[in-house]
Amino acid sequence: MRPRDLSSLFAAILALSATGSSIVACGGGVDGPAASSDSPPRTNNPTNPSVPYTSPFACYPEQKAFEALRVSLGVDYISYRWNDGSGGVVQTSDQAGEPCKSASNQDACTTALAEANSNTSLFSTVGSLSAISFLVVTQGDDVIVVGSRQAMLDLFGSIDSPAKAYFIARQGSYQPTCDSPWIAEVDGSWILRASRIVKDCPIQYADVVLRIGRDGTVSEVERTLRAETNSCAGRRPEGLVPAMASASSVVGSWFATMAHLEAASVHAFRVLRDELVQHGAPKTLVARAERAMRDEVRHAAMMGRFARRHGAAVAAVVVAPHAHRSLEEMALENAREGCVRELYGALEASWQAASATDPELAQTMKTIADDETRHAELSLDVAEWLSTKLDAVANARIAAVRIAAFRELADEVARGRSSDLERVGLPNAAEAAFLVERLESALAVAA
Repeated sequence: MRPRDLSSLFAAILALSATGSSIVACGGGVDGPAASSDSPPRTNNPTNPSVPYTSPFACYPEQKAFEALRVSLGVDYISYRWNDGSGGVVQTSDQAGEPCKSASNQDACTTALAEANSNTSLFSTVGSLSAISFLVVTQGDDVIVVGSRQAMLDLFGSIDSPAKAYFIARQGSYQPTCDSPWIAEVDGSWILRASRIVKDCPIQYADVVLRIGRDGTVSEVERTLRAETNSCAGRRPEGLVPAMASASSVVGSWFATMAHLEAASVHAFRVLRDELVQHGAPKTLVARAERAMRDEVRHAAMMGRFARRHGAAVAAVVVAPHAHRSLEEMALENAREGCVRELYGALEASWQAASATDPELAQTMKTIADDETRHAELSLDVAEWLSTKLDAVANARIAAVRIAAFRELADEVARGRSSDLERVGLPNAAEAAFLVERLESALAVAA
């Protein structure tokens, strides 16, 4: 019913992929279909073709944008900070200016700045347990914490500069398009081209043109959906509410999304553990599900650190409650989320561990890959146990769901992903399609 050793199977698939001889996408040559990219640069804005866009900020890093905002506000210092949502250690990602430069009491200002924190998030996340991100400003003796949209509007006053418009857009989870973050003043409003994540599993972006009023109102003038750009690997719990990462780059967004999905897997394995207990499963399966929960907590923290390093905040996991499930309902989810997506996630993590150019990331992915391989083995063992409790008709339905899940996964990876993500060792479209095909074939032979 299952391969005897997933680690050996993964090693064999990766070794075969390294030859390159079998990685050919239909109609796409060795490299497969081209990765999705931003729309071609525009020279004029859509509401007034006679007014060209300007490009006052670099897309990444954002130091130039923070300095422009500091100058626009006329303050000594501004910084972007975050905490873990539990009132823990505060860290600073971006900053501009000299802290407490014009303070009459330097010691008091410095102390207040060191203690500045927030229990509300300025940048959009989902739920109350997410990482909290906020701005801190010093001017004279004042240390101002900006942890909400209203606090930002109070600080900004009239949105009378490109820098203010830029950060109003950011607060609404829009990111200036990296190749062309154009902005222009048209008829008393700001017109800004940006992108936004509209779906996180698989990841999908929309390219938008925004109109930002002097009062801070934001409306979309245009919206164009890109192709879905990434598969959604790993075990997702039933009822998972989609979340949007707050990030300034594709790579940061990917890390934040992965951290969110790793945290969601904690919930998925908790449900699996509880249902195994309820249905009288062997204690060894229950213990392995419990261990997988602890693994996913570590994985979420690992990916969260990389996300924050790239200026991204991780959204909280929100899972809608659901009723007690039958054995077949449990088996159907395990077939889809465990025996397909968890399995592929483990293989893709193994690929990433071998391909990432950053040694720290490669080692992190090796740790995650080893754990995820164990999780995939657990899913296959749970499937075997469940098959002994169900009749032939139910088992046929479960087999059909697994086949359909592989087809869905194959369709997702074939759409390609941003070429920026190859920097973190992820496979391109043709490589990912090869991994899915080989994985499905191996399972079919084992069955």
